[in-house]
Order: sequence, then C-alpha cells, then structure tokens
Amino acid sequence: RQYQPSSTDCKPTSKRQKVEIISDQNAKIRNQDNFRNIFDHKSVLITISSFLTPRCVARCSRVSKYCQALNSNDVWRQFCFDRFGYGNDNGVESSCVASIDLYRKLHLANPIPEIQGIPKNCMCIGRQRSYGVNSWLYIVKRSNGYLNSSVKVKGKEDGGIDRYTSLPVVDLIVLVQNVSALEVKFPVRQVFTIDASTRRSDRNMLEIQTDERYCRSVVVNRIRRRVKSFDSEKDRSLLCSLDLFDAAAIFTYVHAKGCSTIDSFIAKANFLKVLVEIDNKTLLLTVPIENIEGDKALNA
Repeated sequence: RQYQPSSTDCKPTSKRQKVEIISDQNAKIRNQDNFRNIFDHKSVLITISSFLTPRCVARCSRVSKYCQALNSNDVWRQFCFDRFGYGNDNGVESSCVASIDLYRKLHLANPIPEIQGIPKNCMCIGRQRSYGVNSWLYIVKRSNGYLNSSVKVKGKEDGGIDRYTSLPVVDLIVLVQNVSALEVKFPVRQVFTIDASTRRSDRNMLEIQTDERYCRSVVVNRIRRRVKSFDSEKDRSLLCSLDLFDAAAIFTYVHAKGCSTIDSFIAKANFLKVLVEIDNKTLLLTVPIENIEGDKALNA
C-alpha cells in the first residue's frame, strides 16, 4: 500500500531531518577515522599506555577492535623495560617470545629490583604481594651473630643526662616496588612494628625512636636520605612516594626484645606491619617473616 501524506506532514521538516541524519552519519565516520588514525601510531600508543597500569591496558584492549592495538609488542616491551629493566638487548629475541608473554613470565618470577647503596651481607626473611605492591624484607647479618648494641634510652630533654643501655637491635631493609598502582605513599608518622604474638600473649617489637643514630633512611632513585620518625606531630611529610614501577629501600632498626641472635629473632617474629597509602586509601601492609633460602644475598 502506498503511503499517502496527510495534511499535517511538513516537507521542510522531513528534509531537515534527512540532512541531520546524513550529517550525524558523516560525523560518526569522521570520528571512527580519527580514532583509527590514533591507534595506527606506535608512539601515541606508548604515550597512552604510560598513563595506565598493565592491568588497565589489558582491560582497555578488550573494549573494541581498535583498542586491541594496545596489546602490541611495543607497549608491553616498554612495560618490561620500565619494571624489569629488560629491553631489546636482554638476550631474548622479540620474534621468538611475545612481549606480553615475556612480561607474564617475569611477573610470575617476580625478580628483585636493583637498588644501589645496599650492603651485600643481607638475608631475605620475607616477601609479599598485596595491594599492587611487591615487598621484600631483609635482615643485615653481623659477624659475631649477636644483636646487642648501645642505645640511648633517655636524653637531656627528659631531664638529667643521656643514658645508654645495651639492647638487641636488628637492622632491617624493606624493599618495596609499585607494580600496579598509580601512586604509593609511605607516611613518616608511623612506627614499623614486628608482630611476635603467641597463642597466650600479644607481643610487638617496635622501631627504635629514642636514639637519633638509629633514624630510618630511604633509598629512592639511587639517592639515600635520613628521615626522623620521631619528629613533631605537625610533620606530615612522606617517607617516600612511588610512581608506577618505582622501587625504594627503607632502612629501619627494631628493638628485638627477648632475642639474642638473628635465628632467635626469625623464630619469634611473625610478620612486619607497615602503613601505606595507595590511591588515597590508607592500608596495612604486612610481610610474613620466614627464612627464605636461595635469597641470602640482596644483590645476587
């Protein structure tokens, strides 16, 4: 049946609608062409991926067929180089192994990041992956094996004279790396704590805060600086701030109460507790303590 226009139909309106439909279609075609042209340039893809985490890149590549270009070897090769230091001259041919597969294998292996200025006489006693942060805990071994050191327990500001005593002190190194968060912050106003609780009692080994000789220090980007953990409460500065794939080593000293040797400390300690701020959320980062064989030297 042929359509018979009524008196209410307006020909100028129908023509205007046709023009708008055609213009919308042309705009969509132009947008698709521009979107396709963006993902045809490798440098643009690498620039976009530099603002994303590997998990976000994997998710974005599933949005459309144009976004699948984010899964290119160039993007994942840049991720491998930024996190693991692996580039084209790493002994692995890019033609034999895809960069995304190489990143997956290295992520499962979880190699230790290289940081200079760390003593070699270290032993790994714990590791953990949580909240997008990889952490390793090391203890500095001593030649005699004993932990007793001279520590100031009372200063002149408390009245009287400085008073020193012999306390068991362990030198700990907390190595952290941001692997999947946009930003990781460690606040200064906190006390590194070793949980040594048993079934019968709750025990904690606290960080030394009365002696300035045992101030914690941080190594970030090959620069070491000392940070006082017992400054005024108005100090809200950060211990360190890590962008994606950045790594840092935090040196701290803990009063190993009731421990005379490193072996007794490892036997009594359960895990390390550290406060961390990830994407504006304050979380408790724990590193379980155990004697891990095969990682005795930090720089091995």
